[in-house]
Amino acid sequence: MAPEGEGDRWEFRAEGCACAAFTSAKAHPGKVLLVSKKTEVVEGRGELSDREAQAARQLDGDIWTRREYPKRFSGDFSRIERREWFTSQVAGPLLSGTGVLALGDLVDLRSIGFTREAFLPPGGDGGCLGLFLPDALDVGRSLARSPHRVGPTETISFEFKPKSANMPGEKTLIHPRDGYKRSYSEHKLMQHYKLHKGKVETMSEYEPRDFWGPRDGACGEAEARRSKERALKALFQCPQNNLSVFRNSAKVFPGRCSRETLGKELGFTMDEIVAALAEALLQQQSTLDLIVSLQEKDVYGIQGVHRLYNGLLGKADAFDASGHEEYGEYVERVKDLQGMPRALALEALEDYLTAATFKDCSLIITLARSSRETADLRQRLCDLPNAGTISGVTKGEVLYHMQLIDMDLKHVSKIRTHYEKDKLIASIMEQAKA
Repeated sequence: MAPEGEGDRWEFRAEGCACAAFTSAKAHPGKVLLVSKKTEVVEGRGELSDREAQAARQLDGDIWTRREYPKRFSGDFSRIERREWFTSQVAGPLLSGTGVLALGDLVDLRSIGFTREAFLPPGGDGGCLGLFLPDALDVGRSLARSPHRVGPTETISFEFKPKSANMPGEKTLIHPRDGYKRSYSEHKLMQHYKLHKGKVETMSEYEPRDFWGPRDGACGEAEARRSKERALKALFQCPQNNLSVFRNSAKVFPGRCSRETLGKELGFTMDEIVAALAEALLQQQSTLDLIVSLQEKDVYGIQGVHRLYNGLLGKADAFDASGHEEYGEYVERVKDLQGMPRALALEALEDYLTAATFKDCSLIITLARSSRETADLRQRLCDLPNAGTISGVTKGEVLYHMQLIDMDLKHVSKIRTHYEKDKLIASIMEQAKA
């Protein structure tokens, strides 16, 4: 539901847990404005003492000030400032050359006539900042040199939350009782969690490993295409919050259209839509591989990282393995973590938070039919590494553009939340075996 607020020129677009998005087509064509819904950056603040919260803030700062960046990190950053900093200083260089990452500019909300009081907390300049990003749903204007002079382009956009394809590695700390983790992707485990919590009515058959695709040419093109088509069909069958479809920036699915009527609304058959999206993903496979490699920076898993987190906070029981003596290898792994130098422990947490951010990202693929009216757009797209053309799967040529968004840097205190969720999933899986 759109937040209340009348008398301004900003139209509500969408919202997530942390941010809401607005557009102003006349004043700022081709741009989307992100504003924060939360002012507190420490996760679970209500459950922490002031001392614990301050220790978490200090640790978060220690993680991101270890390295030299062109723009220095500050523990006083608001959520929006954290997002902009991570995108420009960390994610940008990691994805250099792909063109896929949406980079933005901080802006004072009052200076652009944004008057929705719910997003303008009194006091503190950080609370009055928003983030301008290129509008991935309006590529005609967002890529134009003079967006005010460009008319609307007929587009179809697909916002994917592909989730994590990560599987445990050799260094991942897993208690022997939790061996199920080596058989399921993180997304599949979250499906069990969501079903248990009543957040979904049925489990999705979608598998992130199919979407991201076999890496490093592990299979032929035909099998890679079938893999992506399998993932896409599963998403259309059960979208949950992992797929949204927009026509000319207006959401049509899930919602206004059903799966059965979506093709007619978009002017394509569902087979054409799936084939076109699979082709776009195949053309961008090297970028997808790079994103997966960043998800895999989660080396020690939540159980290992949680122990490192507590150790850096100075908690006495951080590496306590009493009661687990029968699992000798597990106990030794915990001892190895305890002996890790502080610099390496901070690096492990940095890697985990980077991975967590990329695991929770969104990809937007926008399609437009190639025509005389889109000739200029076609020329611009063909010069970009994150765009191209698709032929042979629909009637006529189709243009596409892929954008990565939602680089919401998790605060280190989020590790505690992730660990509590992991414990609940372990309980759910144990019940499932009984």
